[in-house]
Amino acid sequence: MRRVNVILLILFGLTEPLLAASSGNVTLTVTVQQLVAVEVTAPGGQSGNPGALLTYLFTVQNAGTGPDAFNLKASSSERFSVNLPGGTSTGLLNPGSSAQVTVELTIPAGEPAGTQDLLTLEATSQTDRKISDQASVTTIVNQVAGVSVSAPRDQRGKPGATLTYQFTVQNTGNGADSFQLAATSTRGWPINLPGGMLIGPLTADKGASSRQSVTVEVTIPLTEPVDTQDLLTLTATSQFNPSVSAQASVTSTVVRRGPP
Repeated sequence: MRRVNVILLILFGLTEPLLAASSGNVTLTVTVQQLVAVEVTAPGGQSGNPGALLTYLFTVQNAGTGPDAFNLKASSSERFSVNLPGGTSTGLLNPGSSAQVTVELTIPAGEPAGTQDLLTLEATSQTDRKISDQASVTTIVNQVAGVSVSAPRDQRGKPGATLTYQFTVQNTGNGADSFQLAATSTRGWPINLPGGMLIGPLTADKGASSRQSVTVEVTIPLTEPVDTQDLLTLTATSQFNPSVSAQASVTSTVVRRGPP
């Protein structure tokens, strides 16, 4: 009875099976295609202030059965600036091996508070460019406070006169905010804020709704000498972050009293 030996060879890259017989042995060559697969894992989300640079560490794993390298592409749903400091390829990875991929995201200055950006990293096989995977992470923009105060022109007045100044307070932060007001006189002249000590909320859209006119009245005492000067200062303090404030000043000058 004839004895037949079967030898099974697993080769990558062959496209057709081959059957050969010699000296009573049969050699059977079977083609097994390389499985190409990749898996991308995203890190946890972060929050940041406008202008901040955030760093995310993704993981790209070769989930296939053969060595492979993967092209990298990062994108931002809000079109924030993104950067891949390690380059746009993982380099060659063995089956089951993974690479840590750093992605940098820059939040634009002035970005509105509460904006949510989806940062996505996509990895594409260099062996089979139809094979890819991606993962995303969410970035939330923090609210930051900001305020500016603009002063009107200086004025002159006679003893006993009440001078009226129109200051402008603007919200320069990236979220709606209200502002506490305080007015001071270097000579201790009587001051009045007829509109109250609190304004807002003011929006952060940089339009008309982001600023408000504030009336400040200062009365020159009857006993003040001619040419006396007083510095009137208006300070506006954020209620969202009381450590943030701004101020502006005007000068009031006493002039000679006219005839009755």
